[in-house]
Amino acid sequence: MDPICGTVGLVAGVASIISVIGKSIVTLNNLRQKYKEAEWNIKLLTGHLQLIRTALCRVQNWAECLSNESCHYQLIMDLDQSVEHCRILIEHINDQISRLEWDDGLLKFGSKALFLFEDKATSELLTLLDRQMSALTLCLVASQFPTPKAQQQFLGREETQLAFDRIRDDTSSLIGFRDSSSFLTARNRNSIASQFSRVFDFDGVLLKHKTYQNTFRSMLRRTASPTERQPCPEPKTRSLSDTPVVQLQSMARTTAKIDSELKEDGRRLNKEIKILAIGDKHGRSAVIKQMRSQYGDPYTEAEVEQYRQKITSLTIKALVAIMDYVEDSGNGLVTPLSRQHGQVVRDFAASAAPNWVVEYGIASSIKYIWANWHIQQAYSIMEKHGETAYCLDFIERICRPGYVPSRLDIIRAPEPIETLKETELRMAPSSRLKVIEFQEQQAMKVLPQFAGVQCCLFTIDLTCYDRYLNNAASTNALSDRISRLKHILLSPHFSETLTMLVFTNRTAFAQHIIKSPLKSHFPDYEGGNNVDAAAKYILKRCRRANHKDRALVWHTLLEDTNDVESTANFFRQSTLCRQVFMTYS
Repeated sequence: MDPICGTVGLVAGVASIISVIGKSIVTLNNLRQKYKEAEWNIKLLTGHLQLIRTALCRVQNWAECLSNESCHYQLIMDLDQSVEHCRILIEHINDQISRLEWDDGLLKFGSKALFLFEDKATSELLTLLDRQMSALTLCLVASQFPTPKAQQQFLGREETQLAFDRIRDDTSSLIGFRDSSSFLTARNRNSIASQFSRVFDFDGVLLKHKTYQNTFRSMLRRTASPTERQPCPEPKTRSLSDTPVVQLQSMARTTAKIDSELKEDGRRLNKEIKILAIGDKHGRSAVIKQMRSQYGDPYTEAEVEQYRQKITSLTIKALVAIMDYVEDSGNGLVTPLSRQHGQVVRDFAASAAPNWVVEYGIASSIKYIWANWHIQQAYSIMEKHGETAYCLDFIERICRPGYVPSRLDIIRAPEPIETLKETELRMAPSSRLKVIEFQEQQAMKVLPQFAGVQCCLFTIDLTCYDRYLNNAASTNALSDRISRLKHILLSPHFSETLTMLVFTNRTAFAQHIIKSPLKSHFPDYEGGNNVDAAAKYILKRCRRANHKDRALVWHTLLEDTNDVESTANFFRQSTLCRQVFMTYS
């Protein structure tokens, strides 16, 4: 994780929490002046909020001055989680204070205000604030260590992890009272749409109990019958004999219908398996789209059109980038005709959005430019991996008027995801797979919210072994992927989760290791240019990251329409392995 990128959201989040704390302190001071009886309790709560605000200000100052070399990524993750838990607690306190109603500078129902701040309630809030202060203090102490390794050792201590576990438990308790905070996405401060709510393992057991069933039936009856929601002016005692027969029959039918729906929902949830999909963007989406093409809902015309626009846009922009490279290298498009066609392509790239409809004149210019010798030479020396290389290999077909993406085109197409995306797979009548795609940077920050998910799909592009991240340490991309896999395998939230490891781009990998030997980047590799030996070596390094011997299965994806059944068998066997693992663990 890049510390600089990680702290951008951290600084903004801290600033918003400080603002909420300031509003709460002002309200508490006004309340203390109006009600002297509650002065001592309010003073204690105000003092704790001021301490939290001071700690957050120090966190903000530290994050703004952070450099790449001075921080371990684990510190950023722990600090980000601590700030998020702090935000939920502070907003909970602020909500409690904001519920007080004022009338001409005085509180309505002053006795209710005193009840709100009685000793027991205040004591609970002070305890939560103390634990939150301890977690922030530990993060600030860790930030003072001179090396990232020393920071990691301090954060890995048992007492440090215990403090973080306490605030996670406190936040989970608050979620029950304030459910909007259980939704954590990139937009959760502005919207509560399309968000993932926390579900506990024991929910299914509780909801089957007769008491909860009766409560649900009562609530649903009130929802279905508007007359039951009307307030009665006076409570009247009624016996069963006073109720009309028609109304009793209607209530019986409603109760039977609700019972049937509850049982059907229970059967559906028992058959549903959730899979959290994270990993490199292209490999993750390719696996899921390959499975959807066979076992999911068919793509609608609108979805196919969106993919056509994305594929055409990516192809044209890649061609323009190659033209820029050729001109910068001094060769350029020499003849007047080639320059004329090149200008047509550039004008189209600048004005075609958002529809990207290719006409015949544009198609002929693209074909002419792609056949240019300098363009072909420049493309031959470029790295060919991912969706860009695939689109350029089929540029004449893609940039043809009336082009409709094939199934393989859709599988290889770019798949930008703003927050999360759910895909449902029906591989058997008796079970359903719900695959939840999540941006990796966001997923690594909110892993606790996915605790208890049955499976985790993690993808690794085999061709990334000779690429390096753009950070101060120039970290190898494959080593970074394995490090993230290790973080998932060691996470206490995934102790009962089956990790499904999928390797992608094997065909390109077989050609790539001939030009760029694996040994040049991993000196302990001794397998030469043998693709099987190289793949086994990478798998060995991944398995070595599984220190706690968690449930781990693996598969190599062939991005071919004929390989769908092989991937489907991997999904089926993975769900069976997960059941066996849960039986004997």
